[in-house]
Order: sequence, then structure tokens, then C-alpha cells
Amino acid sequence: MFSWNDYSIVATRLHKYSKINSTMTEGFLRSAVSRAYYAAYHTVLDYAKSKGYVERTYRSYLKGIGARDLGSHGVLIRFLLNDSDTNVNQLGAALDRCRYMRTECDYDDSVLINDRYTTVACRSVDNILSLVSTLP
Repeated sequence: MFSWNDYSIVATRLHKYSKINSTMTEGFLRSAVSRAYYAAYHTVLDYAKSKGYVERTYRSYLKGIGARDLGSHGVLIRFLLNDSDTNVNQLGAALDRCRYMRTECDYDDSVLINDRYTTVACRSVDNILSLVSTLP
């Protein structure tokens, strides 16, 4: 079975490789941020499912309270942000920030993605992975 944490390792290697391949540095950096995000997303998704999260059910709940239709990632983040545990709320907020960075990398060619940006994104993901391991 595939381990989503492997994407975190792939992200680190893409980040390192970007420094020696100057003709496509930003492509490697953008890919690193994206892979890092998905390591966090799937790890958090597995955690949420262990707490009873069912996307379809929670999406229906959100629609019932008037929330706009959210994508799968947004529904998961709202689930975390609405939890009564402050640490789970922090997890949701951190995942949302990482999602924003991943979206910039995947869709916004006007944003310069450099080494510092990628380092911040990868550290944020590492923090998410560490936080998940401490939650009940």
C-alpha cells in the first residue's frame, strides 16, 4: 500500500534537485510544494476519517447551514476548523495555508516560487505531519 508520507520525501528531493538543475528550477520547486501538500492532505484525511469524517455527509451538513459548495479539500478543512479541539483547529488552519501555497504553485504562473517559498511550504507540511501524530 502506498504511504502518502513518501510524497514528503519526494518533495524534499525535488527541492534539493532544483538547486543543481538551473534550467528548470522553478518547475522543481513548484512540484515540491505540490507533492508536500498532498503528503499532508492525505495524512490529515486519514486522521479525519478516523474521527468519523465522511465527505459526502459533511458536505450535506455544510450545504444545510448555507455554506457555498466547497471542493473536497475545502470540506475537509471546514471539518477540522469546526472541531472542538484547538489542536485540530490548528491542523485545519495549517492545511488551509498549505493548500493556498499549493494552489499558487499549480495554477498561478505570475507568482515567483523560489527556494525560500518552497522551504516555508515544506516546513509547514512537516509541522502538519508532526501535529497529526500527536492527536488522539
